[in-house]
Amino acid sequence: MAYTPGYEYDVFVSYASVDDFNLIDDGDGWITELVELLDRMIRSRLGGGDDLTIYFDRHRLASNHGLSTLLDAVRQSATFFAVASSAYNQREWTQREIAEFCRQPDYSNRLFAIEYLPLLPGEQYHSILESRKRLAFWERDSAFNVEQTLVRGSATYRARCTQVAQQIATQLFAMRFGGGAAAAPSAGTQERDPATPLGRPSAALAPAGPAQAALAPAAAATAPAAVPAPRPQAVRLVVGQTAADMEDDAERLKAFFADLGYDVTYLSEMRQGGRDFKADAAEAMEGATLFVLPIGAHPGRRPKDLPEGYYAAQLDVARDCATPTMVWRRPDVTGANTTVPEHAALIDDDTVIAATYPGFVNQVRYLLEAAARAMSASAKPASGYIFINADQSDRAAAEHLQDVFVTIGQDTAVPIYDASPHELREDLIERLSDCDTLLLLYGEVGLRWVRAQLSMLSKMRPHMSARIKAVCIGPPAGKSSNLGFRSPDLEILDLNPDWQHSPIVDLVNRSS
Repeated sequence: MAYTPGYEYDVFVSYASVDDFNLIDDGDGWITELVELLDRMIRSRLGGGDDLTIYFDRHRLASNHGLSTLLDAVRQSATFFAVASSAYNQREWTQREIAEFCRQPDYSNRLFAIEYLPLLPGEQYHSILESRKRLAFWERDSAFNVEQTLVRGSATYRARCTQVAQQIATQLFAMRFGGGAAAAPSAGTQERDPATPLGRPSAALAPAGPAQAALAPAAAATAPAAVPAPRPQAVRLVVGQTAADMEDDAERLKAFFADLGYDVTYLSEMRQGGRDFKADAAEAMEGATLFVLPIGAHPGRRPKDLPEGYYAAQLDVARDCATPTMVWRRPDVTGANTTVPEHAALIDDDTVIAATYPGFVNQVRYLLEAAARAMSASAKPASGYIFINADQSDRAAAEHLQDVFVTIGQDTAVPIYDASPHELREDLIERLSDCDTLLLLYGEVGLRWVRAQLSMLSKMRPHMSARIKAVCIGPPAGKSSNLGFRSPDLEILDLNPDWQHSPIVDLVNRSS
């Protein structure tokens, strides 16, 4: 069983085997080493992630049976990680893999891509990768005017790996606690002041942009926080005990999320001393949503009954409790800032997130909000059902969306398609009369059908109980969102170029 419920694998790695060779010695291939590093980094961000399962086929079987096995694994994977290159673009198997994953209507936020090398001049990706941002794992050598793949050990390589691992871990966390795909914060977007409302982010990977300056302690304490929606107390954050140089940041984290209404435990307020501290930390972390640990250059105290120190002790407890963990340092803090080898190794560990204070708070906030949405949805009493009105030509999309809502415990209905015209009309009128939410799918069907449905809604308005009415525009691309029909309570969701279920689910959750 994978870390992500309902899937056999958490990550499917798609690559061209010709790209998996070692660039600097006779060790493992470049992609093999990358996947091993990402595995460790993702596990750390998921609190150990003992259940994490990555499908990485190193054999590349050359038979139809092998291809069938790969495509089955693609369908059973929560996320898809493509290592793009000219070879990837030209291989039939890699194109079959990504095409199979993209057949899932909610794939968009679960697809991640990097670029091993740029395409040849005049070449163009002929898959979804052409319109998708790809995090470059290469750089141009100005002396020789040639592109070179990043190699392990370089600061840029490690920074890019950290971006990828954080993106994938965030998505897996949201799917585990949110019950479905959710858009993860983009590595390519500018960092936002965490006191402002969190917008809908993109899941595409891209090189990091310029970061905003870190908030000063006084400013953070006085900044007006956004008014949060009610949050269940079951969403619990544990802030770790830090050394003296990071106490201000830990206090700010505690205060910020407590002000937003979260249940926050600060381990610095626990009993001190080895045995008592570990016992209290274990009690606090058992079943917690997230454990965050700010670290700085100072290694912290190491009492006699806790020779490994408080930092290591807390990480051991979090690992034993399988608590999702985020260890954070500022970008200017490195192992060179301390004289204690063990602490230097912790600072420079690939699993530690190097970010400004606002950037780190944004990541923590996103994870907590994903968990809160899931818990709110599961605690919400049933109140009617969602009617997904779609023509026969969009039946598959309607049934896929129906499956998405079923996974979060929401009753749904779709039209009956195998009946007489009279029965079809009677059922349609009945569904429109008593549904709680109405979603109209505009995909393969023509605009005339959509306008006819909207006209019927207008006539039935006095007899309808539905609170939400929305037209969801999906593929094929090129359709205008101007339907020539307006209504005060009608929303238009333009989901081109592919069906994305997350915005639809968000709309229903917001309005329920």
